[in-house]
Amino acid sequence: PAGTWLPGGASNTGGEALARWGQGRLAELDRAADARGPSTIISWPLRRAGERFPIVQPAAAGFTEGSAVDEADAYRADLEGVAYLERLAYERLSELGARRTGLVITVGGGARSLAWSKIRATVLGGGVALAAHASTSLGACLLAAAGTIHPDLTTAGQAMLRPARIIEPENAAYEAMEDSYARWIQALRRRGWLA
Repeated sequence: PAGTWLPGGASNTGGEALARWGQGRLAELDRAADARGPSTIISWPLRRAGERFPIVQPAAAGFTEGSAVDEADAYRADLEGVAYLERLAYERLSELGARRTGLVITVGGGARSLAWSKIRATVLGGGVALAAHASTSLGACLLAAAGTIHPDLTTAGQAMLRPARIIEPENAAYEAMEDSYARWIQALRRRGWLA
C-alpha cells in the first residue's frame, strides 16, 4: 500500500517447531539455552513434511545432526534452526531484490523469548526489536489505521510500531553460530533441498 511490499511467504517451520518441548516449559528451557550458549548440534525443527518458503521442497523433513549434550543443547539447536531458516529467507529475498535494512521488528509468541531474540539477532547480524504490542493481529491493525487514522501505511507504522526493547547480536556467540549456519546450509544441500 505504501509503494513497497511485505512478503507473504510463510514457512512451514513456525511456532509448532517448539511444540514438542511443551508450552509450560519454554521459559525454563529459554533460560537454560541462553546460559549454555551456541548449540553443539544443528537442527531444522520442521515437524511436518514439506517446506514452502524460503525453499519449495514438498519432501523436506526436519532433521538433527549430532548428539545433543543435554536437553538445553537440543532445545537451543531448535531455536537456532528456526533462526537459520529466517536468515535463509532474508538471503533469498535479497537475491530477488528485496533487501532487509534496519531492525527486524518481531511480534507473536516468539517475541516473548529473550533467548530466541538474542539468537535471531546474532544469526541475522543486526538488532531485533521486540514490539511493545506483540500480538500477531498488529499487522491487521496497521492496515486498518492506514488511510483512516493515519494518512498511509508508513505513517501508521511510525506511529504504532514502538519497540519495547532492542536486542543486539551476541558477539561472543557469532563465530560459533556462523559455523553452525554453514553446516546447516551444507546439510540442506546434501539432502538436495538447496542448490
